[in-house]
Amino acid sequence: MQCAFTFMPMNATSDAIQRPRQSNIELLRIAAMLLILVLHANFFALGAYEPEDFKTDPLPTATRILFEQAAIYAVNLFVLISGWFGIRTKTKSLTALMFQYAFFFILLLIVPGWIEAGSPTRLWPAIRQGLSLNAYWFVPSYLLLCLLAPGLNAFAEQSSRRRLGRTVSAFYAIQFVCAWMFDGAGGIFQRGYSPVAFAGLYLLARYVRLYRPLPFRSSARTQYLIAAVLIVCPALTEVCLLRFDGSTAYSWWRQHGTSYLAPHVVFCALFILTATARLRFTSLFVNRIAASAFAVYLLHLHPCVVGHFKLAVQWLYDHYSDAAFLLLTFGLLVTIFAAAVLVDQVRLLCWRPLARRLFPLRIHPSES
Repeated sequence: MQCAFTFMPMNATSDAIQRPRQSNIELLRIAAMLLILVLHANFFALGAYEPEDFKTDPLPTATRILFEQAAIYAVNLFVLISGWFGIRTKTKSLTALMFQYAFFFILLLIVPGWIEAGSPTRLWPAIRQGLSLNAYWFVPSYLLLCLLAPGLNAFAEQSSRRRLGRTVSAFYAIQFVCAWMFDGAGGIFQRGYSPVAFAGLYLLARYVRLYRPLPFRSSARTQYLIAAVLIVCPALTEVCLLRFDGSTAYSWWRQHGTSYLAPHVVFCALFILTATARLRFTSLFVNRIAASAFAVYLLHLHPCVVGHFKLAVQWLYDHYSDAAFLLLTFGLLVTIFAAAVLVDQVRLLCWRPLARRLFPLRIHPSES
């Protein structure tokens, strides 16, 4: 099975027929995008928690810490899925991705952007963010990964197990020690936001998919249990540091414990992927929802929408407590997800005829 892009829908019917998507992995995409929404609602909208928060509201603060650790691995998971199947970079896939980006950016510039601004000139900061791809950090990093993918694929396929394993091990030794632990490596890893970090995840997934090292041969239940430990233990560490230290050690862990470069974050995502890969099932409904997962990211982080997203979560946090806040916030996130998927169906209706014109199917003479 090939995957042109992590978030790409099934644009070509023939590809969908020949290579049906694995619904277990597609369901994992959906869960990962919901976790990204949780992460943004928890930390991005509500802001960082302080030692004083634990003293005044220990249970809500501990809950926020647990939710953040449970969601932080989701971005790495998307990139690992790409490496698991292998990106086959094609002009059509690149064009489809950029069309989806442009569709949502322009649509949301008009509604709610233009309606609220009242004048196109007031939208210039948002337009500049869109043209420079600064509105969404993931998009340029992933595009560069797609351009690097042919070389990464060739290296993984032509290297021996020993050579590929040593390369991946050396890469992560540098990342974990220099970039994660000591904030070094010249900033090329950028706390996991860079194409370099994405390339490492890609090769790691290729290696595990091709050779299945011993820890990843366990049952799905065992691997999910390991992933749960990699979530709970860092969360407990942060709670203890917040409760008993609250200064130097906590400050270091607060910055590094929730970094995309952190070892527990990388391996948590990997164990969840390899465990889910063992659970095979097929669902056209799941596949169609997952095909629009990227739309959720494009919608809620749009410069004209993200402010409303943050205000909505903050309002719920100020007016409701504990279980009521969690329930209502989850309902809000599911609503955002559903709205993005529905809007993306309009994008698909626009894209399909355009794709047929730009990329007509070529029939081999022997098939005519």
